[in-house]
Amino acid sequence: MKKIIAAMVAILLFIPFSSINGNKISLMENEGSGEDILYVGGNGEDNYTTIQEAIDAATNGYTIYVYPGNYNESIVINKSISLVGIKKEGERPIIDGGGNEEGTTVLIEANNCTLLNLIIRGGLYGIETKEVNFITIENNVVEYAGLGMEIHSSNTMIRNNTITKSGGIGVYTHDNTFNITLTRNLMVENGGNGVQMRGNNHIISHNNITKNCDGIDMDNAHNCIISFNHVHYNWQYGITLFASSNISIFNNTIHHHAYGGLFLADSSYCSVYRNEMYENQAGVMMRGTLGINFKGSINNIVTNNSIYSNSIGVYMEFHCEDNRIAYNNIVNNDRNAYFWFYKKPFLNMWDRNYWSDWTLESPKPIIGILDVIMDVFIFYFIFPIPWLMFDKHPAMEPYEIS
Repeated sequence: MKKIIAAMVAILLFIPFSSINGNKISLMENEGSGEDILYVGGNGEDNYTTIQEAIDAATNGYTIYVYPGNYNESIVINKSISLVGIKKEGERPIIDGGGNEEGTTVLIEANNCTLLNLIIRGGLYGIETKEVNFITIENNVVEYAGLGMEIHSSNTMIRNNTITKSGGIGVYTHDNTFNITLTRNLMVENGGNGVQMRGNNHIISHNNITKNCDGIDMDNAHNCIISFNHVHYNWQYGITLFASSNISIFNNTIHHHAYGGLFLADSSYCSVYRNEMYENQAGVMMRGTLGINFKGSINNIVTNNSIYSNSIGVYMEFHCEDNRIAYNNIVNNDRNAYFWFYKKPFLNMWDRNYWSDWTLESPKPIIGILDVIMDVFIFYFIFPIPWLMFDKHPAMEPYEIS
């Protein structure tokens, strides 16, 4: 009797789950059956033939599923919808705006939009977002555009995308943007920089950025985080900061750049720690200028980094003040450190770094150049003279940095 009851319970439990599973399959096969779901492509009787037609028919909150195929159109998303590509047998839909060389392939003009699982090809801009909020761009391939992504929106998530073979920059954000997260993307073989960000409170993490002009450029950006990225084999610099402040740069691997791994230009109050920098022209480079708009590179902290096998490990140039370089492994560079200042080199502090070319407990000298400027009547004369800074307490053993 107990066996019969157990069998009946099992049958009753199985029926609803089987029915639910069947409904899921049925929903995908009976295309267009959901009240807030539309379909493009495929074989459904009510499916749309173009993506723009489906967008025009949708209202806020709709999801539009797109079957694999080539859609030769440029689209404007002006409603709060999700546009989702259906992956089928390894293929996904291609939105090709190649003929629209002066326009945008996918233009987002509404809040709360999601772009998922699509190949977006061609156009002056592959994806462009206007001054809207809460945009998610995920699992897409953006290729062969003039510029991969032009981002004017804030509170935007850009995740797990491949941005490649753009004529210009891979991902570009504007001055008035904030809270953009760029994570787990591949930026490769773009004609300009992989990433160029302006604005505030951005996060760039866990990306693979390679074979672009510069890897990451932060231009007039503030209060941002750059972490856990692999930035390598870009043509010029790995990561550059220009006129930026309060940027935290940590746990990145930066290598094989012709000009420099990390370059801080007129940037201040930045923290650089636990990075690995090797096979660059300079591992870390700081430069400051004086002028109406520039105040030099000041109050930066470079600590607990592994800086090795570069032409120059750490290089500081022109107006750099109150920077602290401490607790780093600076080893086996052609020249471990060098500077060229025209004022106040003594305001920078070197302390407790481990040097491969110094084994004494006495202060480690750092050789560089100081420009002495003499004013004679209406003429200025500059005399470069050798100068020294010192690491006052060089470490005797390398640090374990992870």
